[in-house]
Amino acid sequence: MDKRVDLTVATGFLAFGIWLLVASFRIPQGSVPDSIGSGGVARVLAVVIILAAGYLVARRVVGWRRTPGATVPAEGSTDNPDHPASTRRGLGIFGLLVAYAFGVRYLGYPIATPIFVGVALYVMGVASWLRLVALSVLYTVASYVLFVGFFGVLLPLGVLSTWDYYLWFHF
Repeated sequence: MDKRVDLTVATGFLAFGIWLLVASFRIPQGSVPDSIGSGGVARVLAVVIILAAGYLVARRVVGWRRTPGATVPAEGSTDNPDHPASTRRGLGIFGLLVAYAFGVRYLGYPIATPIFVGVALYVMGVASWLRLVALSVLYTVASYVLFVGFFGVLLPLGVLSTWDYYLWFHF
């Protein structure tokens, strides 16, 4: 990988973390005060991003000095020849995530989630249809029970909102 690109990406994440930290102090206090404050979660996330990105920047600068040339040695494991890494696959998953974010509003969590999980698993190489369906349904049911049943979070039902009483979606 080109050292300049690698360092630029790490520096970009560092800049994002700093921006997030500064912006978190501008979040107004809500009507119900709490111990962490309205920007507390954003501040914690910003500090984690700053620490991780700072580590990456330092690692890249040290690596730059150790190895001559414009490239750094490859890290991680080699690709699986049957299922190599792909930029298109990564961007496809990101596009699928954006479509899911819009679709969950209209289709509802119980319909959009198993579709998203199933397609994402298929794109990542899960070939067994039985496994795709089982994991998609199991994840949807388990996460729905966890968030609605235990945490009391009302997830969007979309087209199923008129049927929620009959389908027992609320515990």
